[in-house]
Amino acid sequence: AYFAGNNWAKTMEAADRAVANPGVELIGDGHKGLKETAFESSMIAAQNTNNVDKVISYGEKLLAVNPNQLNAMITVSAAIMTKLPTGAAEKTAALDKAEGLAKKALAGVDAMVAAANAQTKGQLEQIQGNLHSTLGLVAYNRPDYMKSIQEYQLAIQKTPKDGLEHFYLGLDY
Repeated sequence: AYFAGNNWAKTMEAADRAVANPGVELIGDGHKGLKETAFESSMIAAQNTNNVDKVISYGEKLLAVNPNQLNAMITVSAAIMTKLPTGAAEKTAALDKAEGLAKKALAGVDAMVAAANAQTKGQLEQIQGNLHSTLGLVAYNRPDYMKSIQEYQLAIQKTPKDGLEHFYLGLDY
């Protein structure tokens, strides 16, 4: 009810309480367990409150329950890039994590595009563009400008009206 009412703070609070109960893995909607549903709802709620730390935290918890959860891979890989650590080792680890998640998500989306109808294909291509943009930003922060250029060019092919991708492509040159 909190999620449907856009009460994001209560959504996260209720999810935290729900997953603390023993046996929650056994309760679900037939496809996902309660933990997966709670963590996914909380990740989205954190996103809606612009709380990057909680987006990453709930996304990581969701991926621990379901390592193939596409929405979590997409969301966490992008969120990591908005809040990179300043220490060299921590930054490298964050970049590696964002890159791994974005590549795995991209492989999943690519497989879906092949079987998609025209309307769904357009939506999936937008996601592909976003993932290439994330990979471009990872490369930019390494700094591997040639790889960043390649990724941003792929992103622009999928989402030509996204100004941020054009901006970073310009910085790469």
